[in-house]
Amino acid sequence: MEAILNKKRLFITTGLISLINALTIIEQQSEEQCEDTLIVVSFNQNEEFIKTQTRIASLHNFKQIIFYKKEKELIKNINFEQYNAVYCITFYKLTKLFSKLTNCYIFDEGPGYAIFNVQRLKNLSGFYITNFLEKFSFIDAPAQIPVKFINIDVFNSIAEKVLKEFGESSILPTSRNVLFIGHYVYRKLGDDFAEAFYKKYIDYFIALGYNVYFKAHPRDNDVILPILKETYKNNPSFKILENKLPIEIYNYDFDLVIGAYSGMLVSLPHYRKIPSLNLPMKELYHTDVGMNFKKFFALYDEYTPSFDEMKFVLDKSKQEIWNHYEHILQTKEKLNDNKLLKQILLYKSNVFDTVFLKRRKFYKLLKNYMS
Repeated sequence: MEAILNKKRLFITTGLISLINALTIIEQQSEEQCEDTLIVVSFNQNEEFIKTQTRIASLHNFKQIIFYKKEKELIKNINFEQYNAVYCITFYKLTKLFSKLTNCYIFDEGPGYAIFNVQRLKNLSGFYITNFLEKFSFIDAPAQIPVKFINIDVFNSIAEKVLKEFGESSILPTSRNVLFIGHYVYRKLGDDFAEAFYKKYIDYFIALGYNVYFKAHPRDNDVILPILKETYKNNPSFKILENKLPIEIYNYDFDLVIGAYSGMLVSLPHYRKIPSLNLPMKELYHTDVGMNFKKFFALYDEYTPSFDEMKFVLDKSKQEIWNHYEHILQTKEKLNDNKLLKQILLYKSNVFDTVFLKRRKFYKLLKNYMS
């Protein structure tokens, strides 16, 4: 009995969605008398961020909450052996640590976890993952490691508690609504390109009779957002969505979510049954955004219907749009069965390859995939 009463657990997150996932795991386990410590690792260390994470964490009786800016601070200051169980999101810089610990569980903070290579982590005690769209999982994970899924009903229950804590509402003042997810990476093609891209599809959906709610990426606030506010200041069908918390936890009444290569196009259909479509922007594959970004592009390309696939139903009801979305998703292989996509997501170049050769090999895989 004493061992159970003194069980010590450590949860390592980046805050926000990963923190809510940690709270979901705690609720799923329903273990009592545990002594839990929370660590939040984030470059964002401003007062408002820390205050927000602390309020979310107040839904559980953590004995201690610690904030670090970088993973190396965590490694330097924490004695992991003192904990009976360590729960951590997919930090690349902690991979060596994961491979040594025998009491470690990995959990996700969004659909991007699919590009994390877990094949070498044979000592893990288990995985807690979100089975996005009933398609996602860690790729070729060691068979001996137990996998548990983060329960969507428990997640939504925690989300409601968080919204109540912050006095946030999921009610929109309009009907027939589209959520447009912005992303700073579009500006890799130039600010003028990004501006024209946003305006083209805002105008398109307004013309179809939708109210367009634009959710800017934080890194877009200083450039794109002022332009859009000025352009549409007299158009009641365009609105800026300024929610304080992760959009996945709100139960907004959107008919559709749109964007290009965003994880939201996978997570919102999963959590909120909102159909999504991927707007055409293949030019991003040819920018210098880096290999991991392009892995994300391929992943979200695969599991988000394209604009061309969805455009024939955009003037229909929300249910009809959802039915068409579901029909398209049903034709997709599960991630672990998609051999070519797996090659791209797990691609790791030979250490002796030149930069040119690394890119050439990777682009060959991408070209084969896109053809």
